[in-house]
Parts: sequence; C-alpha cells; structure tokens
Amino acid sequence: MLKKLLTMICLMPVMLCAQTQPTTQPAGNGFADYSISDPRIQDLQGFTYLHADRKMSIAQMNDQVHPEVLKLEAAMEAKSLLATGPLVMIMHGMTANPQQPIAIQLGFRVNPNSAAPDGYQVTPMP
Repeated sequence: MLKKLLTMICLMPVMLCAQTQPTTQPAGNGFADYSISDPRIQDLQGFTYLHADRKMSIAQMNDQVHPEVLKLEAAMEAKSLLATGPLVMIMHGMTANPQQPIAIQLGFRVNPNSAAPDGYQVTPMP
C-alpha cells in the first residue's frame, strides 16, 4: 500500500542545503550562503520503521545526526537487528529557518517482527 507523506523525507546520504552562488570569499557562518529547497512529497511502500524521535534544527543536523546514527546502529547490533533499507529521516514542521527546531524521526527499515531496543520505537508505516 502506498501513502503520501506530507512531511519531508530524506534518504541518507542527503544534501540538506545547496550553495546558491559561487564565491571566493570565506563561508562565514554558512547560513547566508545557503538556501533550502521546497519540500517534496514522496510515495513509499509500507515498511517497518525502527527509529528515534529527536528534536533539532537544520543547523544542528551536521553535528547531531551522525552520533545518533552510530548509537542506533550500536543498539541494533546489540539486539542482532539488521536494516532492510537505507537510513530514513522523516522531518515534521520543516521551515526555511535553519535555526528552527523540528521533530525528526531518524531510523532504518527493519523486519516486521523486530523488537525495539531501549530508547527506540518500531512503527509500521502504511
């Protein structure tokens, strides 16, 4: 069954921002040099989703996503769980403000009978 997700879905590796103009100047704080594209709706087939619910801004993702993925992978390994697809990030409440905190579900597709490690959830996505 297919479902249209009304939130932005990113499959890793993901490029969150695109540089708008070529420059020979230092990047500075980086935010003035980047823009965020319009969100898109993507149809996905249903899957079982092992994920963590986190809150962070786009500006914080560079520092926070990688450590979260490493923790999730370690928890999966401890439970002998295998990912059945790429990393999926579902972002709720996206805005063009890179400092605005948003709700993020960060996780992997797993087998339907998978049990969630402590601190994570297993959710069937229709």
